[in-house]
Amino acid sequence: MHFSLSTLLKLWNKWFTRSDEQTRLNETLEQLIPLIDPLLLHTSGYPTLYRGAIQQASQYVDQLTTQTPGPIQLVAKNFTSDPLIRALFPSPQLLEENLRLSIAMREYQPVQPGKQQLFAVMGVRWSRNLRYGIERSGEIIQSSVPQQTIDFKDHTFTLPASTEVEARQLLRDHFLSRLGNRVKEQIQSLKEQRDQLYLLGKRKENALRKSDQPAQPEKVEEIDRLWDSWRALNRQLDTDHAIDHFNSVMYSPSDHLQLEPYQLSIDPMGVERPPDEGGSTLNLMELHGGDQRIRTIMLVQFPWQRPPSTDDQIQQAYRWLAIS
Repeated sequence: MHFSLSTLLKLWNKWFTRSDEQTRLNETLEQLIPLIDPLLLHTSGYPTLYRGAIQQASQYVDQLTTQTPGPIQLVAKNFTSDPLIRALFPSPQLLEENLRLSIAMREYQPVQPGKQQLFAVMGVRWSRNLRYGIERSGEIIQSSVPQQTIDFKDHTFTLPASTEVEARQLLRDHFLSRLGNRVKEQIQSLKEQRDQLYLLGKRKENALRKSDQPAQPEKVEEIDRLWDSWRALNRQLDTDHAIDHFNSVMYSPSDHLQLEPYQLSIDPMGVERPPDEGGSTLNLMELHGGDQRIRTIMLVQFPWQRPPSTDDQIQQAYRWLAIS
């Protein structure tokens, strides 16, 4: 059988592409699997049997990373001109304070001295609250009018990076590790169920052994069923069956991690109003995870500055106490 040069080149490129993809998947598995259980690196079928699931999960987290909005320029001078920044922070001063005291600012190690931009992932929660304010209706000003406000709180800044590309790569890795944690949590839950069954079985056996009553077949059958369930859980927890738990999460990643877009319309005072009544439309993205905690996330960019020392923070706290 003879092949033309062009056919051989196509076969070579196909093989090379497949080999390169397998290498990337293997590298991803080598980073993720130890977070679940290092012993899985030595199980039969690793890494071959794991590649399909990790490929599916990788494609999904790539989509999540792309969908994450930003970067938003978080600088005090944008507070009055950007409705989103004005909604997220009560004042320019609190914006700068949140940044200055953030985890990202403390953890980031500048590549070079001097002024530079820092990228990070901001997470925030929001809630609707009822308050009473002033409303104008034509020439009439009414007081004590019920208004629904949107309040953003619990700001966090994590995954600091020097470029947007690096920040999104860190976010992608974070999404993937969260899926890995779901696998670990499932396995841990089965271990806890197994241990509870073991303790329950032992207690019932001891109670039956110490009983003065004649043999009770129904209780013996109950104990046998307990030990059958215990053995079934043990089989599920065998390291060679870990692939089942891995596949259940990685082949269905959207069951455990989702980004959902939503809109809010808020006026400059934080009151929820439609656009035709002075509200500005904010397009936001909520991250839903297996832990049921929902946060609005976005990529942000801001100037890096050296975080305050512990002494500086203590002195600032004393100044606040003196003022109050």
